[in-house]
Amino acid sequence: MAAPIGNSTFGGGTIQHFRPLSAVLRARVPRASGMGSAGLARLQGLFAVYKPPGLKWKHLRDTVELQLLKGLNAGKPPAPKQRVRFLLGPVEGSEEKELTLTATCVPTLIDHPLVRGLAFTSLKVGVGHRLDSQASGVLVLGVGHGRRLLTDMYNAHLTKDYTVRGLLGKATDDFCEDGRLVEKTTYGKLLQPPGSDQVYCQKSSAKKKKKKKKSSADDQWF
Repeated sequence: MAAPIGNSTFGGGTIQHFRPLSAVLRARVPRASGMGSAGLARLQGLFAVYKPPGLKWKHLRDTVELQLLKGLNAGKPPAPKQRVRFLLGPVEGSEEKELTLTATCVPTLIDHPLVRGLAFTSLKVGVGHRLDSQASGVLVLGVGHGRRLLTDMYNAHLTKDYTVRGLLGKATDDFCEDGRLVEKTTYGKLLQPPGSDQVYCQKSSAKKKKKKKKSSADDQWF
């Protein structure tokens, strides 16, 4: 600290003013890089998630985003910045009521989580394709540079495998299992073994030929 540059009276005491050194004014504690920023830099690429039936794809995407944000914000906050403040206090070793301004480094709370809030509040998560709410299957999500790869994956026309389940004998207004029933019928004929229709047609044709031959014979007898 430099020599005092002047005195003034305050509350019956004397205040000594100091000109702080330029090095003191420039004193700063380097801010540590947060774990969240490092984690965000590593969130690059594509990954697959399973969507159960009854869940909308957008709700699943939002859930994945929320969990990733929780992980990013769960890291230890960086050390607070230090700033120079001139604090008023008594002169050390003086019995008189003299006050002096002392240059002191104190932490600043501008970057404190309780003041600033969460460091990460949103994250862009792309979806490669869509699935109906009643469908179940694999969704491909992309974060960071991986979102650009979703377009390439879509244009590649990769082979997709679908398994369709249906309910025989019933029809609903929205073609869903829990929709309003609008039609109901029997489906026993659909469960017959393969080729049974052909056998039935052959038997029916043979009976018709037999009846026709018998009818022709009866006409000749008359």
